[in-house]
Amino acid sequence: VFANVDDRLTLWVNNERIEWTREGKPADGSYVIPVNTQVQRPTQKDLSPVGIGARDAKVEISHLLLERDIYYTNADFLDSSRNWRALLSDPERYGEFAESIEAQYFYLGEDEYFVLGDNSPRSYDSRLWNQRAFHPHAVPRSLMMGKGFFIFWPHGIPFMNNGEGYALGTFFNHSKQDVRGGVTRSPDYPTMTFPFYPQLDRMRRIR
Repeated sequence: VFANVDDRLTLWVNNERIEWTREGKPADGSYVIPVNTQVQRPTQKDLSPVGIGARDAKVEISHLLLERDIYYTNADFLDSSRNWRALLSDPERYGEFAESIEAQYFYLGEDEYFVLGDNSPRSYDSRLWNQRAFHPHAVPRSLMMGKGFFIFWPHGIPFMNNGEGYALGTFFNHSKQDVRGGVTRSPDYPTMTFPFYPQLDRMRRIR
């Protein structure tokens, strides 16, 4: 297992962590990312960020599993970018778009929670909840009832039409007045696609 987390490289072989050395001395595997005056923009290399190489060795690799962090998009991204798949596949265009969107900040009160889904572009979660009688974008503890114990229906995987499926329609396509008196436009979101196949292997008890 090889991990690159929090600016530190870690390697396990047969469940044992390998100790790094640097110039003949023990090292913890940490590294420093150079800080430039210019904003780091996505490049074509970001479309294939992982590679495996060998030097002076013959290797064979099988049963490879790549796990990546969940990436949560800005709510403005969901509202402004109808074709987000095409946008993410174009690093230069995505970099320009990302720089045009201001950072989002959410402030929670006591006993409030910020809820996020596991599928950022199709999760109608706290990033978009702004029409509530209580604190926008927050869920109070009083509404936390029961316990999740089963993954019942993970999102379906579309197929045909180059793996995109065909859009059946959208929810939330209207303007509304939020609790602060401002008028916001709900994004055309989420898009339902068909045909799709369910992820039966992910339906399981979690508690």
